[in-house]
Amino acid sequence: MNIKMATLVASYEKIRFTILPDSINAEFQDDLVKNGGRQVIGYVIRDNNTSDFKFIYTKPEEVTESKVHWSLDIIKKLPYCEGIDTWIVFNCPPHKTKEAYQHILYGEAIHIHRWDTWSIEGDDTKVAVITSLQFR
Repeated sequence: MNIKMATLVASYEKIRFTILPDSINAEFQDDLVKNGGRQVIGYVIRDNNTSDFKFIYTKPEEVTESKVHWSLDIIKKLPYCEGIDTWIVFNCPPHKTKEAYQHILYGEAIHIHRWDTWSIEGDDTKVAVITSLQFR
């Protein structure tokens, strides 16, 4: 008899961040910066001309850009990020990200179907990267 053992890699309680792909326009990006809420720590933007990524911190007191952030490392390694220019980084797991997103973009419901779980090197932090979702 072949007995297989199962090991839990990460429960939803262990997931501290969610990266959500989005195609928001410049107006919504400005709104995100101004009214991101406490769940949004920033967003990743790809420059279509250079294909470079940058992270925009959306702290209430200031907005700063950086070319170094753990979310950039994850996005650059994604096999399915082609064609996605904006990613929102939340400091909560996917089930709470749904609520946080709906508070940012009023009237837009989000349904998360699937995600991949990543880890941050040197930290015991887990990150959910949304791979399947639907907006209504």
